Amino acid sequence: MACHLAGSAEMLRELESSVGAGVSVAGVSCLGRCDRAPAACVSVQDSEHEHFFLGRSTDELKEIVGSFLRVEPVTEDHDADWGAVAGESLVDSHGGNLPRYSAARLVIEARDASLRKAGEILVKESGWGPWQVEQFRLGCIRRSRVDLRSIRR
Repeated sequence: MACHLAGSAEMLRELESSVGAGVSVAGVSCLGRCDRAPAACVSVQDSEHEHFFLGRSTDELKEIVGSFLRVEPVTEDHDADWGAVAGESLVDSHGGNLPRYSAARLVIEARDASLRKAGEILVKESGWGPWQVEQFRLGCIRRSRVDLRSIRR
């Protein structure tokens, strides 16, 4: 509802009419960012990450899509970077300290470092090319995800 009230329906229509081939624009279920509506999510084929953009205008989203198509880095919005402070909100579930997700970030950095090293070894010792290394990296990440429904107590 927050995104709808922020004009997301018109944004969708405008984005659909302005993007080119290979791009799909669609409404999705709630992204849980009512405090920074409208929320947009960009998913890139063969990538394990989704990219969130919050409170952006239609023109900004058009430029963001263009950047992805040109394979240029895009700075996405992260919840941990949001500059909210306790005094601005009626509910402060973090006791005045925004979460930085430091443990999760360390795990991801260690995973990425080990996959980079494995890629270097595959190039050097097996003659793999960049595409093969990227497919290996994505496969490792996909296999490392845990389906919590499959874990029984």
